[in-house]
Amino acid sequence: NDVDPNAKAIVILGGHEDSTSGFFTRRSPGADDDASGTATVLEVFRVLNENNFRPIRDIEFHAYAGLLQFSLLSLPSLSLILYIPGEEAGLLGSQAIARAYQAAGTKVFGMMQLDMTGYTPPGKIPVVGLLFDFVNITLTNFVGTLIDTYANINWVETKVAMGAGALLISLSFFLCFSFSFFLFLVVLSFSCTFPFPFRFLCLFFSLFFFFLLLFANFNSYSDHASWTRQGYPSSMPFEARFSDSNPNIHSTSDLQIGRASCRERV
Repeated sequence: NDVDPNAKAIVILGGHEDSTSGFFTRRSPGADDDASGTATVLEVFRVLNENNFRPIRDIEFHAYAGLLQFSLLSLPSLSLILYIPGEEAGLLGSQAIARAYQAAGTKVFGMMQLDMTGYTPPGKIPVVGLLFDFVNITLTNFVGTLIDTYANINWVETKVAMGAGALLISLSFFLCFSFSFFLFLVVLSFSCTFPFPFRFLCLFFSLFFFFLLLFANFNSYSDHASWTRQGYPSSMPFEARFSDSNPNIHSTSDLQIGRASCRERV
């Protein structure tokens, strides 16, 4: 109605559709991270549509990816462009959308991110892990009430396992950049000694790791963080406690998900 300032605010259900295995040339099946979340988003859409659900607010279903593009070299007949993909390299797709919504003045009543919904640790009771950092606490508590009311499993409070992993990744990229740049300076100093392809590769890898350090987001959060940063309320129900997350993600072994686990999230 015209009295409610949030009457035209939308609801967003999202998941990211890109995956990674840690290196560009390896297969990245991404069954749990994040085909499970994307499939859960699509299944929610299917169920609501088949049951002729008519929401009070508009609902948007998102699948995030996107590319960060850098033009490293531009000649009349040759261009060298660096692409860094999607959520796995810094929430790029959701950041672009959230910023665009904020710039356009779009009202978002609430956003739920489904990043990994298909894994339960062996020998443990299935639970929903509700993230309580970098989310809207009121919305997250409401999601907990929904789980208590409608789901067949319980929920537990969890937080992103920050620290060692993210720090190690950042440090690795910094060391790679430093080594590449050092090689480039050495090659530059003795340019007549080294062939052009070697000089070019040193420059390329120096710039590559520099841009990764500059733009990549190593905080271990998912796409809900993009909406939180823009002042929108967000939540993220996870497949388990964060400390119990799937050990096969970001590898070529991320090949299976638990359908029962995904069904509970739907």
